[in-house]
Amino acid sequence: MCGILAEMGGRLEEAETFFEGATCVDPANVVAWTLFGLFYEGQENSIQTVMAFLEATKQQRAALVVTPPCRVETSVESPDLGEEEQEVVNCESLTIKPDVDGDTEASVVTGSQSCQDSKPGEGYKGGAEAEPSAMRHLATPTRLNTTIYMETVQFLLQNNALQMAQRALAQELLCPEGGLSSSYHLALARLQLLRAEYGSAESSLKEALHDSF
Repeated sequence: MCGILAEMGGRLEEAETFFEGATCVDPANVVAWTLFGLFYEGQENSIQTVMAFLEATKQQRAALVVTPPCRVETSVESPDLGEEEQEVVNCESLTIKPDVDGDTEASVVTGSQSCQDSKPGEGYKGGAEAEPSAMRHLATPTRLNTTIYMETVQFLLQNNALQMAQRALAQELLCPEGGLSSSYHLALARLQLLRAEYGSAESSLKEALHDSF
């Protein structure tokens, strides 16, 4: 903000010092680099302008966090015993209780038969069947959803730096990723409202609604 105020007051060397200091204190700050570029653009220094904008774009892309593919940790624990040993344990766990009607033998036979009919590994879930779901990728790379100019415009409008905000919006129109989007029209409407240009602001808001739908 000191650099912006210095430029507005015509103290260009002081403004350049402030902008350069901002990029040195926080080299990864997208807004600082974009403001530096807008300052040079106002001084018609095209080389420094391009360099500052390129650095701002570089820092914006570097700030994107791409989550690496990850695996789902399943809570199913593998059995300590082998499949055949597990069957024997299950069969031995059947208790023989005397039946009042004398059907003890039949109940034992039924329990033994159920153990014989069961297939090895049938009671264990979450093995090979759970593997495909465990290998799913849960995250995708994040994509840019704004430009360096729109990010800077929000900062400028919040601080009523209208002249530089207008220059940032002009750069947004020239940007390949920008153009006449709903975000652009909304920012333009905010600028016009701050300038008390209510008729123009209404038109910009209508354009923003038209782009949204």
